[in-house]
Amino acid sequence: MSITESKSQELTEILSQLKSKIDDLQTEEQTEIQSDIAIIENELASKRQDKTKVENTLGSLYNKIKEITPLLGIAIQIANWFKPA
Repeated sequence: MSITESKSQELTEILSQLKSKIDDLQTEEQTEIQSDIAIIENELASKRQDKTKVENTLGSLYNKIKEITPLLGIAIQIANWFKPA
């Protein structure tokens, strides 16, 4: 099962927003978040997307940012991404 084009585009926009807001975080937090972003972007670019890997990495990313106040809006967008269309 692959991720639809519209879902992929939506996720790409969310990741773009996140990348633009993590500059003020501590280096360790930045590195962990950037690592998850890279995994998701690589899967989205792959011809054979691993939906489970994307979902697991998104869950990890959500857990890392949900307690960071400036990133709360993005965390909510990630949580909403899991809701059925």
